[in-house]
Amino acid sequence: MKRRQRGVALITVMLLLVGLGLVAGSAAMLGLSLWVEADHTASRAREHYRAESALNRAVWLLKLDLAENADRTLGVNDYQNRMIRHERFPADGVDRELKIGGKMIPIRILDGAAGISLTPLATLGDRLSEIRQQDNRDRMVNFSDTTAFNNFLERLADALDADSFRRLNGMEQEEYDKNGMAFLPRDGEWEFREELLMVPGAADLQAVENGFWHRFNVIPPHGLDEVPARPSLYSSAPEMIRRTAELDDRELAKFEAAREIWRRERIALSKSLDVVLYSKLTETLSTGESGLYRIEIGRGEGPAGVGMTAVLKPLPGTRFLEFYEIVRY
Repeated sequence: MKRRQRGVALITVMLLLVGLGLVAGSAAMLGLSLWVEADHTASRAREHYRAESALNRAVWLLKLDLAENADRTLGVNDYQNRMIRHERFPADGVDRELKIGGKMIPIRILDGAAGISLTPLATLGDRLSEIRQQDNRDRMVNFSDTTAFNNFLERLADALDADSFRRLNGMEQEEYDKNGMAFLPRDGEWEFREELLMVPGAADLQAVENGFWHRFNVIPPHGLDEVPARPSLYSSAPEMIRRTAELDDRELAKFEAAREIWRRERIALSKSLDVVLYSKLTETLSTGESGLYRIEIGRGEGPAGVGMTAVLKPLPGTRFLEFYEIVRY
């Protein structure tokens, strides 16, 4: 009997030890998980501050360039000229780096007028239809199904008009409420271009890249100037360049290669493109600055990396800026 009791006690002790081991192991894993999470959060915060510092530095350098260089023609300055006291920072899309916190952060300064204008909103549907009909190849408005596109236009119209009458394939308050989207329809002017994404079907526009809409110009906040209509040669997406300058496949490929060389090696487009193609591009696309700038701060390496994009306008003769948009990703 005593031997049997000793056996039961041994099993009990072993089970207790196993339980304690599991508890200890779980505690260790939980501690490790919390440490990893804390380290990631701290790294993310450091990268965020580094990106913000790079953005502030780029803004300062841009304003310095504006103060010291009245000529804002892009792509023609010799940046290796020894008469220039320091690096230039115009909106020419050149690949640059800034040393922030011991790390080299990639930046680009681009023109803010580089895409399709979303304003005036009252005629947005008509303009999207026109662009889609013209761009069967590039699909800047990327709907492959005509019925789906027309349904989207009806929902877009219902989201913008002030009445409560639902179009045949549109959506009004009742339909949005059923889908848990009580914040729509807007029934008025939008404040941000990203609001377009809220309209069901807008995802087929496929215009989002790195957290911002490179194919569409920003919608100016109330009281700020409209974005100039003429797109920039050095900042616009290739499909925008093709559509505006009416390029064929061969011409677009030549342009893309030349612009990439410009961004990396700073060889002017006028030198790397033939005269006819360069003239064709400069007739319809801007080679100057609109006064509205988009500054892109490259995302750092690793899962904690933070990128940042800001659209802003320096006010001449002042220390102030008008911010149109800032996105972190």
